[in-house]
Amino acid sequence: MPKDNYKFNISEVHEGQIFPSFKALFQTVTGREPPTGKKNLEIAKKNLARYVEYRPLMEVDSITTSKRAVIITAIHEDPLPMEDHRGERGTYADFMRPLVLKLSEFEGKMYVLCNELGLFSRYFQEMQRSSVVKDTLGRNGEFEYNLWNTNEKLLLGEREYNALLYRQLRDVLKRTLDSLQKKGILEWGFIFKCQPDLFYDVGNGKYRKKSLVELESKKQAYLQEIQKEARGSNALLNVELVVPLINGIDISNPFARGKYTLYGEDRHEVVYCTLQQEKAIQNYQLYVRQLAYQKHFKLEELPKGDLEIITNEGKFFANPALARAYQRMDEKLRPRLFGNIKFWKEVYYKVVDSEKAKAYRPEGFSKDEEYAAQVSKEVLRYMEKQLKKCEVEAEKRDLADITGYMGKLEAGRKYRLSCFKSAVDKQKHLEQLYNMGEDETG
Repeated sequence: MPKDNYKFNISEVHEGQIFPSFKALFQTVTGREPPTGKKNLEIAKKNLARYVEYRPLMEVDSITTSKRAVIITAIHEDPLPMEDHRGERGTYADFMRPLVLKLSEFEGKMYVLCNELGLFSRYFQEMQRSSVVKDTLGRNGEFEYNLWNTNEKLLLGEREYNALLYRQLRDVLKRTLDSLQKKGILEWGFIFKCQPDLFYDVGNGKYRKKSLVELESKKQAYLQEIQKEARGSNALLNVELVVPLINGIDISNPFARGKYTLYGEDRHEVVYCTLQQEKAIQNYQLYVRQLAYQKHFKLEELPKGDLEIITNEGKFFANPALARAYQRMDEKLRPRLFGNIKFWKEVYYKVVDSEKAKAYRPEGFSKDEEYAAQVSKEVLRYMEKQLKKCEVEAEKRDLADITGYMGKLEAGRKYRLSCFKSAVDKQKHLEQLYNMGEDETG
């Protein structure tokens, strides 16, 4: 049966929802029974997957005995494309390529790159009037401020708005970099950096460097905590893999032990992660996603490790509620397993063919501000739609931020982002900065 005969309605389903069978899920989303022919059924499943991702419940919850039951693991408000040619053409690609090629090379955090390319520069300039932001930039660097932070001190609506907008910026940048790399114009990738836990606070604002004996003693205590975590049923934490992350320095490695004395006396020193540490971080983050998924969906035990929304970092963090659960879990677990270390991922790229680059950024190009403004406006058009589509679960403390809902407010239920005053106000303010009227945002 042709796919055009089906209409997919995802307004009545949500992530974590369980159905007794695939047939029941398909009927709920389409209002019709699935086709019976093998080829037509495959087509129908592929098109359903553009809107809803699901797995057999047994693969997620080992307590379940039903072989037919399925659980929704992800919902795509904007259906996935039939074929992915994103980054090749369109508004984002046309304006982003010249902006990215403004820099012959870059290494740093993604939000720093956004600032340096001028994305939402009008908002950045406005924020620079704040003494707090000025101090941050003075300490860290000219562009080292995240406009889209999700600090718990912010109201829920603005937190979720920031998370969605920043994810869109990151996706646009990654698609642009992918496109330019495919054309042989630049090379890009991600790297991990770490701030080790090598100093003791001795009071009065003074610190001293830990000895190797002290580091080894702490390592044994952290190792016990790691082993305890790894013993959980279905736990993805690999003890041997994550040990090099303890204290941010692998003192069991003779090479690292010998170089320890070369670490400076700056407790804020940042180092590049070794390959072993990168693998350790990736395994730890995988485990935290597993924990966050269990916490969010209130599962009795950890879900099995091959669940795609856990193994696929992008899909996991596309869910604001899971992203929030991850952040909280990481803040509690990281210091208990590894000490007061910090680690993060940065993006790097380098133009390798300047002649090819001229096709997108000719010599004398002078439209950076105009192009950055166009991209910023396009993101705001995207966010206008997300306000109406995205749903956020509110706790009791968040209800005061909800002013656009006519019914009775209850904690523990989901509300559209457009109901949250802080999110709507943020959207309106950014639109005003870019002189956007209702005709531009729809």
